[in-house]
Amino acid sequence: MQIIKIFGIKFNSYDNMNEFRNHIKNFLSTDNCKSIFTPNAEMIARTVEDKSFREVLKRSEVNLPDGVGILLLAKKKGIRINRFPGIEAMLEILKLAEDLKIPIYFLGAKKEVVESMVNRIKIRYPNLVIAGYRDGYFKREEEENIISEINNSGAKILFVALGFPKQEFFIDKYKDKLKVNIAIGVGGSFDVLSGKKKRAPKIIRELNLEWFYRLLQDPKRILSRFPNLIRFIRFYFRYKDHEEVN
Repeated sequence: MQIIKIFGIKFNSYDNMNEFRNHIKNFLSTDNCKSIFTPNAEMIARTVEDKSFREVLKRSEVNLPDGVGILLLAKKKGIRINRFPGIEAMLEILKLAEDLKIPIYFLGAKKEVVESMVNRIKIRYPNLVIAGYRDGYFKREEEENIISEINNSGAKILFVALGFPKQEFFIDKYKDKLKVNIAIGVGGSFDVLSGKKKRAPKIIRELNLEWFYRLLQDPKRILSRFPNLIRFIRFYFRYKDHEEVN
């Protein structure tokens, strides 16, 4: 495993999937909660102006390079890394959890989406132990009860799909209270695994154009994410001025 630092944030680049699986197994043998995030270009753009969000990413045990933007920044430092999409990390962890009989909990998305996803996952991973699930539409005053629900479920792995930066802030805020071994932010993965959205064909993923495929599926994303795209482009060309940020 290679660890590189971009804008003060450590990224984990695994040589192969077995290396990732072994890292996850090590986390499962510990007593405290480890956070895993999957930053992309949009999230890095957010950290430029939002120092609190940057600190959340810096406190995470693992940051996976989810997005071609991270690869480009690494290349600018003279380092070649492989993209590791959050959904692939989720699928690998689900398979590992099934093999080891590790209870999991799903939190996020709309009620019908998470329910559909759970039904599909039960078919795909028939021996997976699902400790519980609930949608991501809740008020701040409900959060403590949700944490208790997760802890009481006996889950050891928590998948959170609240969208960024909410899911990262949520995990970081309750990391010390959660009794799970791993909490991972997975963004829109619930939508894909529920069948609501299709993932890009393999050739598109290999060309690192999955982001463009997602935009074609939901053109409204272009308007909402355009400002962050502009911020990232500006950051990319000025990156040499930020390399030593701690």
